[in-house]
Amino acid sequence: MSHHDDGEGRSTEALNQASLEGDEEDERAWDAIWALRRRGTRDVLNAAIHLLGSSSAKER
Repeated sequence: MSHHDDGEGRSTEALNQASLEGDEEDERAWDAIWALRRRGTRDVLNAAIHLLGSSSAKER
């Protein structure tokens, strides 16, 4: 994992979408996840809470 994408200029929604693309080894998805973790805002928390209610295991 490179962790080089800081998510600058992308919305929380766009980063969430990117995090769900590909499989567990997809580096772009992990870059998006790391960007969300670094962001650490209330918006990110609310989006994560929303995903917890999903019927999709991948989203949860």
